[in-house]
Amino acid sequence: MSSTVTSARRRAESRPAGLLPALICFALAGVVLYQQEAIRAGEARLMSAIFAVALPGGSYAVRDIVFFNLGTGHAYGIQVSPLCSSAVLMAPILAISGVLFLLRRIPVGRLFRAAVLAAALVVFSNLLRYFMIALAEVSWGQAGFDVVHHFVGSFLVILAFVLAVLLLVRSGRQTHSRAA
Repeated sequence: MSSTVTSARRRAESRPAGLLPALICFALAGVVLYQQEAIRAGEARLMSAIFAVALPGGSYAVRDIVFFNLGTGHAYGIQVSPLCSSAVLMAPILAISGVLFLLRRIPVGRLFRAAVLAAALVVFSNLLRYFMIALAEVSWGQAGFDVVHHFVGSFLVILAFVLAVLLLVRSGRQTHSRAA
């Protein structure tokens, strides 16, 4: 009986526990890039709903363009371009997660939670960036759009991406409490 348990344990240890989650992450990264157009359209629809509540005037999304400030005399539109989409942030986070799952140094459950939080962080930061861009454009016109789109918003998503990667890497850190 002990030889059966020992050989079963060796077989289990020889298979990477994170192989399936890693393959899922790599596949999802590919799907995110392949479905980028649909993701951009979804982001535009989501932002249209948020703009309708938080900004003056109405809003409407058509494919990957969200129109806002409608009915105020100064309507604006923002296109969610391929390089500004959350998909560009999600794919690398998923790929990095896949690599970390393969390394087997981080417990699968802990890394899974970190991967979900990292993905949510980059998506939320990008949605916040869209909102900041729209608010700046409504408030300060093209100059506000330029400053927030090119500088403030870019800094925000870069910072969020770095924090997301750190979250993934640090998920493997063991916390030890000292006895007093």
